[in-house]
Amino acid sequence: TTVLVLTLGLPLMLLLRVPLAFAIGLATIVALWTADIDMMIFAQRMVSGTQSFSLLAIPFFILAGDLMTAGGISRRLVGFADVLVRHRTGGLGMVAVLAAAFFAALSGSAPATTAAIGAIMIPEMEKRGYSRAFATALAVAGGIIGPMLPPSIPMVVWGVMSETSISDLFLAGIVPGILLALGLMALCWNHARKHKIAAQPKATRAEVWAAFNAAKWALCGPIIVLGGIYGGIVTPTEAAIVAAVFAIVLGFGVYRE
Repeated sequence: TTVLVLTLGLPLMLLLRVPLAFAIGLATIVALWTADIDMMIFAQRMVSGTQSFSLLAIPFFILAGDLMTAGGISRRLVGFADVLVRHRTGGLGMVAVLAAAFFAALSGSAPATTAAIGAIMIPEMEKRGYSRAFATALAVAGGIIGPMLPPSIPMVVWGVMSETSISDLFLAGIVPGILLALGLMALCWNHARKHKIAAQPKATRAEVWAAFNAAKWALCGPIIVLGGIYGGIVTPTEAAIVAAVFAIVLGFGVYRE
């Protein structure tokens, strides 16, 4: 009975449009009841699950991602990525991937990365000859770089659950994250060559310098966050708070957006 509740109860409630959080909670309660387990355990687990200092990193990294989007940081990162690779075949797609990698190194969140970069790049790619379907798929795939590159929210969750060093998990994600970004950029090159999408004019040195100057503070973010973690100055949770404060300072004090 317990197995049936856990395997069929949750999908059934989702089909009935029960909100996900309530569906998970109800399925768990009924499963405990059928398994004759004390309901007090449910309450204890709920409370203990919220008492983890490491898990505080999650809301702060999400907050940092939202603040970066609202404060103009993501737009400046896209602008800097644009001047670096727009003249290549498939350059605009590569801009989306490169900007996603920059943003991922600040937010660690796939939804935040997809929302921030996709909102800017999907309309622009569609305007330059890419199909809306490809542009959207690329924005979503680029968002996956978020959980790969440090600071990664899923790695924080896994580290807490498995009692693994979160710093070590962050370190382990660097090479796969870079390989994923390079693979997506190669895909953009192949797609543009196949569909004969014209490359953009190469940026002048003045344009590169102007874009770098506009994004220089945003580019300092990953150095501050990851340097703080690996330099032993802050924990991953404290680094998330630093990222949020950094985004507030840039959004209000520097970019004034």
